[in-house]
Amino acid sequence: MIKATHSKFWLSTLFAATLMSRFFHPWMISQASTINNSLGISGSFANYQYVMVPDETLSHPNVFVRFFNNYSVDIEIELFAETPEHVTINLEEEIYAIPALEQIMFSIEITTTSVVTPGEYRIFFGANIVEDVVDGISLVGTARLGANLSILGEAAELDITTITPKGNPIPAQLDLFRLGEGTGPALPVRQSLDGTLNARLAVGNYVIEATYDDYLVARETFTLVHLEEKVIVLMANLIQVTSFTVLPQFYESADETELLGSMQATYAITTLFESLENIRMYMVVSLDGTFLEKTLIARLFLLSEGSFMFYQNFVPTNGWSEGTYTFSLASYQVGESNTEFLFGESEEDSVAVTLDDLPNPPTDVIEVIPWWLIALLLIVTIALVEIALLIQKRTFKLKTVAVPTTQPPLAAASTPHVCERDHQYLLQTILQFQKAKQTTNPQDMQIARQQMEVAIASFVRCFQEQILSKTEQALLQQAKNLLNSKIK
Repeated sequence: MIKATHSKFWLSTLFAATLMSRFFHPWMISQASTINNSLGISGSFANYQYVMVPDETLSHPNVFVRFFNNYSVDIEIELFAETPEHVTINLEEEIYAIPALEQIMFSIEITTTSVVTPGEYRIFFGANIVEDVVDGISLVGTARLGANLSILGEAAELDITTITPKGNPIPAQLDLFRLGEGTGPALPVRQSLDGTLNARLAVGNYVIEATYDDYLVARETFTLVHLEEKVIVLMANLIQVTSFTVLPQFYESADETELLGSMQATYAITTLFESLENIRMYMVVSLDGTFLEKTLIARLFLLSEGSFMFYQNFVPTNGWSEGTYTFSLASYQVGESNTEFLFGESEEDSVAVTLDDLPNPPTDVIEVIPWWLIALLLIVTIALVEIALLIQKRTFKLKTVAVPTTQPPLAAASTPHVCERDHQYLLQTILQFQKAKQTTNPQDMQIARQQMEVAIASFVRCFQEQILSKTEQALLQQAKNLLNSKIK
């Protein structure tokens, strides 16, 4: 009985299913399930903590809400905002159509009036589906996002201008962000497309970014305090290093080993908006994470607007060592008083250098020489240097002094023999003095003069003691005349 009853039940079920399949098709089931999907919502609006002051407008394309029509039919939505008194979320229209399985995005603009009360608030932005009936199915739904809003009583004025190095205004896109507390995201506050920005803002920390032709040309972080009127002039970085790579260059040694010679740097530069003058390019090098040097590799007296490719071979000042070298490029413009202003920096590129890439160090040769031999060579070298200096000193004296450099010893009293010797000495000093005058060497003249003065003194003594006759006075007078003469 039980089995028979079950058999009849399953037969009846199978018959009913077959009958229903003649009236209901699969596409009808699929359409019904799709229609009953919901209105979706997402966006950055809910990601931020908004901080504003009375009489301020917050508007940035990065603050948005996106609605998704997950139905297989077109729908219309009606936007709404929930805000405290004197705070509005601006809407151009309220009713929008969204095609089936499409989406629509809205940028959010929040405005406060001058009489808004400072405090902590919760704000919402969302949409309701305009009620409709499709194939007998009622389409309804609501989606919204919420965020926190702080109204502060302390405010500051901000005035930003962007210029080029030549002082010309540049229509850069400015994006102002308020820095979040701790690890919170930076809040997009305002955007300008003409290179200037004026705003009344809440106190706090901010960052301004300037872009031109999709390149970041300036960035500055600053703090606003209560009642401050801050003026910021952004200097646009018109030199963009768009690519930078370094490639090792090897040479073949005498034993046919490949050794590292230099690094070839290849870099591309794009000059934006206007040409620039007096540009210097530096290679910034680190070894194993420690700064090594910053070397001037190029001087560009005129850099026209456009893109250019450069190649440069580089070798560190102290040669290569084992380790990982990190390279980057920095561009500067030279201003007044040779002052350099940083314009652009490249990404970093690294190359590992091994011992096999380097020539054999000199210590490999020194280690095989015994220490006692090194000491002996050092002693012999010092001795040879001393001997050479002594010989040079004696040769110098013989060359510059043709006669004795000191006065002949005077006897206790002059004698004919002594006076004859003084006579010969005076003749020698006269000849030496005349020779020195011809060479016009100050050192030779000084020595010759001193020798002649000694000779004259000795000769005068012989006259005073009446040993020499008056016929010798002519030689004495000649010596005195020479001594008093001027060198031509």
